[in-house]
Amino acid sequence: MAVSPGFSPWLILLIVSASILVVALAIASYRFWNQARQRSASLEELNNTLNYHLEQERALRYINERFLEFSRDILCSISADGTFLQISPACLTILGYSPEELQGQPYRQLLVPEDRASTEDEMARLISGEHDKAIEFRARLNHRNGQVITIAWIAEWSPEDQILFCVGRDISNELVAEILTQEREQFFSLSPDMFCIIDLNSYFFELNAHFVDTLGYTRDELLGTSYLDLVHADDREAVQEAVWALGEGAEIKDLEVRILNRQGGIHWVDINAILSADDLIYVVARDTTALRKAMEQLEETMKELERSNRELQDFAFVASHDLQEPLRKIQAFSDRLIARSEELGEREKDYLRRMQSAAGRMQALIEDLLSYSRVTTRAKPMVACNTNEILSEVLVDMETSIGRAQGKVDAETLPATWGDAMQLRQVLQNLLSNAIKFHAPDRPPVVQVRAEDITNDAWTLVVSDNGIGFDERYAEKLFHPFQRLHQKEGYPGTGIGMAIVKKILDRHGASVSLNSQPGTGTTFRIRLRSGQGAA
Repeated sequence: MAVSPGFSPWLILLIVSASILVVALAIASYRFWNQARQRSASLEELNNTLNYHLEQERALRYINERFLEFSRDILCSISADGTFLQISPACLTILGYSPEELQGQPYRQLLVPEDRASTEDEMARLISGEHDKAIEFRARLNHRNGQVITIAWIAEWSPEDQILFCVGRDISNELVAEILTQEREQFFSLSPDMFCIIDLNSYFFELNAHFVDTLGYTRDELLGTSYLDLVHADDREAVQEAVWALGEGAEIKDLEVRILNRQGGIHWVDINAILSADDLIYVVARDTTALRKAMEQLEETMKELERSNRELQDFAFVASHDLQEPLRKIQAFSDRLIARSEELGEREKDYLRRMQSAAGRMQALIEDLLSYSRVTTRAKPMVACNTNEILSEVLVDMETSIGRAQGKVDAETLPATWGDAMQLRQVLQNLLSNAIKFHAPDRPPVVQVRAEDITNDAWTLVVSDNGIGFDERYAEKLFHPFQRLHQKEGYPGTGIGMAIVKKILDRHGASVSLNSQPGTGTTFRIRLRSGQGAA
């Protein structure tokens, strides 16, 4: 290469080198600028991604905060040592404490003492990994006002965070409803009445066991079928009218209808029913078939009793007239014969005396039968009676017999009684007469009359004596007509007195009991109604 005059070779080399350096610098600068631009774009993209995630995190945090704020359940996190780290505002509504009051506090202090051990055991199982999650674990917590709240918990332990995350729902009302439902179902199934639920289309919706058992069906056989199929044809119209009345707002009370069992047999039932807000009819039916049969039998018995009473009245009339008239004639003619006894031998006189004695006993039996029949045929209405006056009248009438036996009657003040005064007088007369009559030969009779076990409604009349007594094994025999526990010799009578006493007491609804031992005396206890308004 030719070199221009005036330029040295070194200068040219320097210029070329500088040019190459400039080009190299330019290329390097471009590359650096290009890398910087790419790095800036990458940084911008990374920054945008970071900002996106930050926005997502802020949005998620906001959603979580709003979720915590508006959740009706308690959302909380608890540390391994049992301290609340965070808790949602629902705790204020459910437990009466604000989140600020509970954060940093041990959950144990909220538990009722009886549930602390089981709750801590469950938490220990979660932390140890024995359980992955606790679902529907129930624990009772104390509300700020002292009320006990039942919480159903869902809890899960986070090994990474070493935190227990929990969701708690207040199930106190649900628990009460559950208990009430169980009690209702138990009552429904165990009730001795027939229960069923029917709809307005006449179909069975539900039945209890007693309903199906009474009619001989199974529950599945009746569900979905019409109850009208069970109602007697003659009663269906009445049932349909009652159901129509239910729709108009009325209630069914004591509707008596006939329903048919599986074999076609008739059951009388007494029905009460209401229409509920869910348009279902709730029915309670009581089977009165046995009661109706018993009432029919009772009516028949009453008719028979009335017939027997009429016959007894007829017998009393005959006894008081037709039977006594021949006896009076026998006694009159025997008296005439005895008046002429000087013309008769000793054997004939003995026959006459025996005839008079037999006629006298027959007269006494007739009189006693009349007295026994008059307990019902000549009964008077029940009224308030002054028992002390009745007893005083009896003692006045018995003055002679008491004095003859050298006896004594100690009587305390007695409460008023409700009953037939004349018949109560017969009761006292018989009891005191027997006490005087059946006294021991070696000691005078002593009779005590008192009251015990006095209440507003009743009291017990006690009549005790020191007489000869009897074996209690034969006590029931004492109250049967013409039954005697002692020999006729020395103790006259027909043996109907105590039967009259028992019949009178039965009419008064009074019970009688006795205690007796041979040689030590007898005590009668009679439970009487208190006199209502008697003096």
